[in-house]
Amino acid sequence: MAIRSVKADMTNLDSLIEFVQSEAIKVGFSGIKLNHILLACEEVLVNIISYAYQGSGEIGKMEVGCQELKNKRGLLITISDSGMPFNPMETLTPVDINLSVEDRAIGGLGIHMVKKTMDELSFRQENGDNILSMTKYL
Repeated sequence: MAIRSVKADMTNLDSLIEFVQSEAIKVGFSGIKLNHILLACEEVLVNIISYAYQGSGEIGKMEVGCQELKNKRGLLITISDSGMPFNPMETLTPVDINLSVEDRAIGGLGIHMVKKTMDELSFRQENGDNILSMTKYL
């Protein structure tokens, strides 16, 4: 598994997205499936940067791991942080995408989009870290 660990700061976002893009291309992703991967990763990483360490007075870390899945031809992406515990799989309010923008509750749309664009998602907490695993198949 290829891994990159950086401070959870917006200045590191582009380098992590480029890392995921490079790993996904090596596996064979292109076009819309590659865009889905990059969009999902960007959403998760921006949420970590914006919220995981909020109020702590520190800039924490975030880590991205990419592993080729040879048996099912795909990519496993693991994103972790040591910020406030947060399980994105347990969205508090269901997102009704049929409502107008004015009538929708704030928040949750990004997580909804991640759930819709990736093939598999799982979350766990381990040793104080939030760990989100996302899988996309070719």
